[in-house]
Parts: sequence; structure tokens; C-alpha cells
Amino acid sequence: MTPKQQLDALAELFVPDLRSAFFAAIQDITDTVIIAQLVEAIEAGDVERAFRLLGFSDAAMRPLTAAIERAFETGGVLTGRTFPKYLTTPSGKAVFRFDVRNARAEAWLRDKSSSLVTAITDGARSNVQTALTVGMEKGLNPRVVALDIVGRVNPASGKREGGSIGLSANQELWVRSAQTKLENLDNGYFNMELRDKRFDRTVAAAIRDGKPLSRETVDKLVGRYRDAALKWRGDNIARTEAMQALNASEYEATRQAVDIGAVKKDAVQREWDDAGDGRVRPSHRKLNGQRVGLDEPFVSPLTGARMKHPGDTSLGAPTSEVAMCRCRVRSVIDWLSSLD
Repeated sequence: MTPKQQLDALAELFVPDLRSAFFAAIQDITDTVIIAQLVEAIEAGDVERAFRLLGFSDAAMRPLTAAIERAFETGGVLTGRTFPKYLTTPSGKAVFRFDVRNARAEAWLRDKSSSLVTAITDGARSNVQTALTVGMEKGLNPRVVALDIVGRVNPASGKREGGSIGLSANQELWVRSAQTKLENLDNGYFNMELRDKRFDRTVAAAIRDGKPLSRETVDKLVGRYRDAALKWRGDNIARTEAMQALNASEYEATRQAVDIGAVKKDAVQREWDDAGDGRVRPSHRKLNGQRVGLDEPFVSPLTGARMKHPGDTSLGAPTSEVAMCRCRVRSVIDWLSSLD
């Protein structure tokens, strides 16, 4: 198995784990909300209290951050297995063991967890604000607003579905756009990729006859749209975070080998290796083959974005450069340099 195939296999192993962890965290939050208290906060127009009642915290998102840690540690361990069995160090022969408790590794995990939890939390807070604003403008019952936020219980599963929790602020704007198109019988609804196409005939008939859809039908279709958007976000987060954790652990493992004196820093060359298909970003296609030293960043010739490895944001690379990235680094290490 080539290094690229090994990375792809690891990603496929951890993507389902991360996806399930994200959904589990969101489901736990929505299923444990006390609706009566949320309705009271909405009636009072208290956005901050309504948000606090959802119970977002580092602990609530722990299933997701723990899954990232598992991917990171596994990636580091498997990278170490590609090193020579016995490394020559100043103290003699040694076996490399990836240290996930290394201060640098822990810092990466801490920063990664913090930034991800913050992004998800900020999206939830924004969506609560949007729900209250829209509810006030339309004169909606506070309970309806509350259910738009956390979802309605599916009698078959006993779980809440169709809420805005877990969506980004932009995704909730997509949802509101779909809702407006449904309410206004706008044909533009059929251009929305995340719609539930099983109901297209119902919507098309309403548009043809000029007969407004019932509130129940609109709520159902909006809920289905939110569920599709949540699935899309879960997939996006899982694939992005899995690849970032694996690429970061490969980089960290190499640095740990340098730390113990098994290889000299200037004996490490790192080469950007794209996924090699038509879905690669133009900027990453340009990066393909770019070679840098261990402490040098890759620099995109098109955007100027700087990254220590694919998926790295520590040097300011924007989301457009890292989301769903499938690139990897091909490390070229002269292990004999330590004998000089």
C-alpha cells in the first residue's frame, strides 16, 4: 500500500467515527433541552438565555474532539511505523514511539478542539438570534420558534429532527431562503440542491394551481432541508477534520524524530502531493510537487496561503484552502544524516 493509499484508508476509517461523533453531540444537545424554559426565554426575547439553555460547552462537544484525538494519535503511530525499526540517536539505537502527550502535540489538539467547538457554538448562537428575529417579524408562536431551533420529535425514532442546531449561520440562511420560496410558491425552490425531492410533485402542483402550501407541509419540507444540511455539514466536518488530524500527526511524528536526534532537521524534505483528480483545487494543483524544509511552509502560488501541511490553518490559511482537502505530504528523509 502506498503512503497515499494508506492515508486514504485511514481517512475512510475515521470519517465515519467523526461524523457519528458530531451527530451524537448535536443530538444530545437537542434531545435534552427543556422546551418550556426555552419558550420562556423566547417570549422574553432573551437571545443569550435561549442560547445558554441549549447547553453548548466543551463537554457537550467532547464526542467530536475525542474522535479527533483518536485520529491524530493513530496517524502519528502509523507514521512512526514507516520509520526505520531502530533509529540512531545520540544516546544509541532507539525505537520510535509517537508521543501524543508531547507538549506540541497537545497544543495542536487543544487549538484544534477550541477552534472547532467555537465555530459550531458561534453558528448555534447566530441561528438562535435568527430564529428569534424571524419569529418576531412573522408573529410566530414562541413554541414554534423553539421547535425551529431544536427540531420536532419524530414519533418513529423519538428523536428531534429538523432543527437549526448544528448548522452554520450560512446554512441556516439557505434554509430560510428555501422556506421563503416555499411560502411564495417560487420556482427557484427547485434549484436548491438540498431539498427533499420526494415532495417536488406536491410543491409543483401548488405552484401550478397557485394554492399556498399548508403550514404543516412547509414546516415538514423546511425540517427535511435542515436535516439534509446537517448531514452535509457532518460529512464536511468529518472529512476535513480527519484529513487535518492525519496530516498534522504525520508532521508531528517527523518533528518528534528530529527532537530525539534520530534525524537532522535539514535532512527532511517535504513535498506537497495532491489527490490527482479533477476535484483538486486549482491552488492545490499548483502546489503539487512543491518541496520545502521541515520548518518551511508551503505557499500557494495562486492565493499566497501559507500552510505547514495540507489542512493547516495556523499560519492564516482560509477555510477555502482547507475544507474537504484530500492532499497529503510526501516526506523525504535522509535517516543516515544522523551518522555524520
